[in-house]
Amino acid sequence: MAGGGRPQLIAGVGLTEVEYNVMDYSELFDSIAYESYARQWALDRKIGEFAWELDPTSASLLFSDGSSFETQFIGTHSEISESWRWADANPSAELPEHAVALVRQVRQELCDCIWFTKDEFEIPSLVGAPTPEGLAAIASTRGKPCFSMGLEHTDGTIYVGLDGSPISHEYTLAWFEAAFQAMMWTPGDHLSRIHMFARSNSAVTLVEDTPGRTVLGFADGGRAVVDYSSTPDGGVEMSFSAQP
Repeated sequence: MAGGGRPQLIAGVGLTEVEYNVMDYSELFDSIAYESYARQWALDRKIGEFAWELDPTSASLLFSDGSSFETQFIGTHSEISESWRWADANPSAELPEHAVALVRQVRQELCDCIWFTKDEFEIPSLVGAPTPEGLAAIASTRGKPCFSMGLEHTDGTIYVGLDGSPISHEYTLAWFEAAFQAMMWTPGDHLSRIHMFARSNSAVTLVEDTPGRTVLGFADGGRAVVDYSSTPDGGVEMSFSAQP
């Protein structure tokens, strides 16, 4: 974002700069939350608990079932320093240029968000602050069909994006119910997540969108009913029900 406008806005709403930057991240994550979950759902069903082996030179990930995926390196989370470093800003890793093309593209597209312009930073201890999983999800979901995956190593986790072309995923009622329950544990604007997902995905039909109720239709014929109401503390209470 432009440098001149931010301090005035922070003062106007009583936010510190870190808190304002967290808001930037939350909006980005909300916009891809359900789509990212759909990809992870499909990836988990494909690879399960198979052992894996990463070849950084060829940028490929091989699983014990014989399947392999072209890999993009996204970033690294250090559990020692609780910090994040983007893969294209890690020269010591000596990664192939083509294997950081995705993250470089996404960082350029999101240059208004400080979490994508800074090469390395500590993860703030704030509700709704960036998480390694969330940063990887944003980067992979905004790119070509790409599934993010965390690979544990001695000091933390390497996050990669797998070419999702060989993996098909369906937007079904069962998937949405699982996604809805998972999202309720993740800070953010839950209602906006649902609306943005429904309006950006042609495989899902927004059957009803009235005050207090949103109904989505899926390819398997099922419908998800999300009822919501305001709470005294200014929040939103939501409930899910299924119409097979």
